[in-house]
Amino acid sequence: MKKIVISIILLLAVQAQAQNQSYITKVLEYVPAPGQFVNVLPTYASGDNATSMCAKCLEYFNQDYAVSLGAYGGYITVGFDHTIANESGEYDIKVLGNAFAGGAEPGIVLVSADTNKDGLPNDDWYELKGSEYNNAATFHNYEITYYKPTSSTDNVRWTDNQNKEGNVLHNSYHTQAYYPQWINMSTMTFAGSRLPDNGAYDSSQSKWIMAAYDYGYADNQPNTSDGCKLKLDWAVDKNGNSVTVKGVDFIRIYTAVNQAVGGYVGEISTEVTGVEDLHPAKNGESVILTGINPVNKNSEVYFSNGEIIIQREYPCKVYVYNSQGTLIQQWNHEGGMQNISFTPSKGLYIIQTGVERHKIIVQ
Repeated sequence: MKKIVISIILLLAVQAQAQNQSYITKVLEYVPAPGQFVNVLPTYASGDNATSMCAKCLEYFNQDYAVSLGAYGGYITVGFDHTIANESGEYDIKVLGNAFAGGAEPGIVLVSADTNKDGLPNDDWYELKGSEYNNAATFHNYEITYYKPTSSTDNVRWTDNQNKEGNVLHNSYHTQAYYPQWINMSTMTFAGSRLPDNGAYDSSQSKWIMAAYDYGYADNQPNTSDGCKLKLDWAVDKNGNSVTVKGVDFIRIYTAVNQAVGGYVGEISTEVTGVEDLHPAKNGESVILTGINPVNKNSEVYFSNGEIIIQREYPCKVYVYNSQGTLIQQWNHEGGMQNISFTPSKGLYIIQTGVERHKIIVQ
């Protein structure tokens, strides 16, 4: 058994040597709602499926092109080559879009940590609480269903759980099918929080203005402003309770306004051109924590700024092993929080606290 564990550790240590990249390295899900830029940004071709469309999205991001999420609810899930650390009090990520003054199409941002370590975005999701979260006009637990039209040039009908219905209107500016062509289901249902309508017609300028919200959303403020930066400190659970996330592995963005405006603007649809980790170097000194023996886990262990930090209620012996299984440091932990100086080289280390084992990756 010991030999198997060490083999896995060695493999992980080799993987840990790669330099963290600041930008998206994978697109795991792309499920847009119907919209006038769907099947165009990126372009659908006959034979494409969910996997090939995700690959096309990644190609678009690598070229700074926009990916459209369609009308309300359409989403994309992306990942990096590392865990994005929460640097408390700082902006942690920057979500890039194509917003401009008077042209905001806000999307809500969700984050998730790969707690089950299967590499898939199937763990708990947390919303990053933006400025409109507590707005009385924001609907939480909103749900909408779109119905695939008979003809590719037909409007796309929708109904929601507020007893409303409407259409994503097909217009003359974009003549392709608006319903995602690689999705065979006859209906698509999305759920989440719905932000207040932000579009209003300005008669003095004879055009529609989509006002930006104060903070906390994608495609809401120009990429050059701090308004497109977000903090992991803003994470809340489905009940609106603040949660502490030490790091996240997946980011999901979805169109959060259900409004159609006139002219060429059509439905409000969030566009994304990328996501950036604002401190990838710091992440190398942040915890990537995995309980190898998570049963009855009562220790929290992480590495930051050249120190191992352990929070544990009860006293125990602490042992630090390198990826070859060699003991390199040990001490008695008296209980509570303790900081121990630790200046290792890059690699993977196992920290044993009592019967529990944790791993940290120094990059």
